[in-house]
Amino acid sequence: MTRPQKGEYATYYQNYIDLVPKGDLIQILDKQNDLFCAYFANVPEDKADYRYEKGKWSIKEVVGHINDTEMVFLYRLMRFSRKDITALPGFDQDNYIKTSNYSEQTLTTLVEQFYLQRKLAIHLLTSLSKAMWKRKGEANGETMSVRAAAYIMAGHVIHHMQIIQKRYIAAK
Repeated sequence: MTRPQKGEYATYYQNYIDLVPKGDLIQILDKQNDLFCAYFANVPEDKADYRYEKGKWSIKEVVGHINDTEMVFLYRLMRFSRKDITALPGFDQDNYIKTSNYSEQTLTTLVEQFYLQRKLAIHLLTSLSKAMWKRKGEANGETMSVRAAAYIMAGHVIHHMQIIQKRYIAAK
């Protein structure tokens, strides 16, 4: 699997794609799933509502945001892989957090949701033909390929794990 090329995604996703290491994307996604779960197993529940600054998301909200985004991108890539030409809307990540109940859930539950969603994503991705990986659709007014959506999912998790490590865990 080669990296997506410019034109397969909006330029604002470049950072996420650049964060994905070289190698087999399916293996990267699978390993990332295990590392994500192991990482958060070491975060005590009583620290999961921590915010590094007033108005910023809590650790649970960041994990919830990762889950929301994972689900949105999985839906996009499934639709695009099926040659669905319906333009898909974007989503307001801040409103999703504002209207969620992540603060009422346990971090363990949120991490388990990530684990299951990622397993589903891996199962879907491994079922795709080479041609399906290259198919494109429109989301939020921009072209996106199935391959780009999968890379963005991986890079998005890396991006937020770096933020959590730097601003939440190391700052405490």
